[in-house]
Amino acid sequence: MLQHSRSRKKIMEAIIAAIVVYALFTGLLYVQQRSLMYFPPQQEDSSAAVDLKDFSALKVTTEDGLELTGYFRPPSSERPVIVLFHGNGSRPSWEAFKTRALQAKGYGVMLAEYRGYGGNPGSPSEAGLYSDAEAYIAAVSKAYPDNPLVLYGASLGSAVAVEMAARHKVAAVVLETPIKSALDVADRVYWYVPFKRLIMLDQFRADLRIAQITAPILFILAGRDEVVGLTTGEELYEMANQPKTKALMPEATHAAVYEGGAQVPLIDFMDGVFGP
Repeated sequence: MLQHSRSRKKIMEAIIAAIVVYALFTGLLYVQQRSLMYFPPQQEDSSAAVDLKDFSALKVTTEDGLELTGYFRPPSSERPVIVLFHGNGSRPSWEAFKTRALQAKGYGVMLAEYRGYGGNPGSPSEAGLYSDAEAYIAAVSKAYPDNPLVLYGASLGSAVAVEMAARHKVAAVVLETPIKSALDVADRVYWYVPFKRLIMLDQFRADLRIAQITAPILFILAGRDEVVGLTTGEELYEMANQPKTKALMPEATHAAVYEGGAQVPLIDFMDGVFGP
């Protein structure tokens, strides 16, 4: 009887210890969540000068007083201006190639760079990235009020583009390997952490905003998306209003849709909306 009591006590102690360790681990995730969520590239990009040779640095000031530097190439005549929001762990110089064919057609391009990225001050957050996006859109709209505005968002930047397109009148939206929400991504990575809806500070709920967009939307999806998965983009597509177009690159991974041929549906979409 005494031996049984001791065994039961050891089991209870082990359970309590496991609960304490799990609670401490979850608490650490909560405290450190933004450092685990945002990944600004740290190394200098030696090819940036070449990739951005057609762009000029453009400074904007956010509503909360941060001076940010993005990169801009003006449009010709009244051609559209694309504001591009890159994904987590990327930088403007890595995104510029996606717009080269459109630049040749006279499109203007604003390569937005976030707070805490690319030498910009501040630390990234959902509200902060939205504030940054507002500053870039305001600068472009002020300089080119008569030019159609196109919002392009890649991965995490897709949620920024969706939020801005829900707030502003835009002519078209392009979402590359989009997320339905950051919660959706967290469910894939931190499936063992409960109550994420309660503890996540930055949730990027594109799924709650996509239906407020009335502009044409192009979804560029990767069939072998190892980061956010294909399903999240397909589900977001189903939530969107018409007119909408889905371009699936079946063999592409998350960061390689252009190697998979995404340039063709991008040009076709833009030509369909704005003419060749």
